[in-house]
Amino acid sequence: MIPKINPYNEKVTEVKELMKITNAEIENQLMEYMHGYGECFIRSQQVKYFEAFEKGLITLDDTVVPLKFGNKDSYINAIKFIASGRNEFYKILGRGVRAASEKYGGKDFAMQVAGLEMAGYHTGYGSLVGAAIGARHSHLCNGGYSIDQGLKTFDPAVMLDKLEHEEKERCMLNCLVLCLFARRVYDRPTILSALNTLDWNLTDGGLTEIALRVYKTKLRIKKALGFDLNNIRLPKRFFETPSMRGTLDEATAYEILEKYRERLSELTGSTEITEETV
Repeated sequence: MIPKINPYNEKVTEVKELMKITNAEIENQLMEYMHGYGECFIRSQQVKYFEAFEKGLITLDDTVVPLKFGNKDSYINAIKFIASGRNEFYKILGRGVRAASEKYGGKDFAMQVAGLEMAGYHTGYGSLVGAAIGARHSHLCNGGYSIDQGLKTFDPAVMLDKLEHEEKERCMLNCLVLCLFARRVYDRPTILSALNTLDWNLTDGGLTEIALRVYKTKLRIKKALGFDLNNIRLPKRFFETPSMRGTLDEATAYEILEKYRERLSELTGSTEITEETV
């Protein structure tokens, strides 16, 4: 018997909102199955690819069983089949919705950014662009959703400033192996006080240098692994479903990405991120 788990934001979002499950008992059962089979809750949006079944892009020959939104058995079977790699379709789906959409179609509704399924935030350009430019393409890289919530007026330059600053700061915070839920507690004076008690003799400028060095290292690694910002394609569903800030404009999103690419050139001294530029 898989033990009961405590639901929190991401789990509830993925199961209740995206899977269209409204029964609390069934929600908990699905969460237990995901835990038991090692499924990531955010990546569980692989089952969001059920829309491909509804649209006829995939058939029972691929899925083995019918895939229907809101149906508990559909999700349980999909979770099991993804975990076991039941057939070619589930092996590909196990690699994410981008891989599945490249093979079977549905790129406009396969909700991912740079290959990583979206988190449970559709708050505005900060969340969307933040996921695209984040080193890990996670909502935790730069907290774009929080920036959306805090900006009173939309200014692309200001938003990019905040995204870049927050990501660098989180690079430093992650080195401390702390929970980002507690990031407001660990402000710089507190961090310096704690570390210097242990004779680290760090300064505020030293923390900034560490943050920048880690950030640049991540960029170098991504470049070495073949990442190219120009290859990012944002699913059109992002621009069809209203965000907290209203319906987003696709052209604006790509314009912001281009502005970040220009900043990247200034940061590294080149549009090419290599060992020498970092």
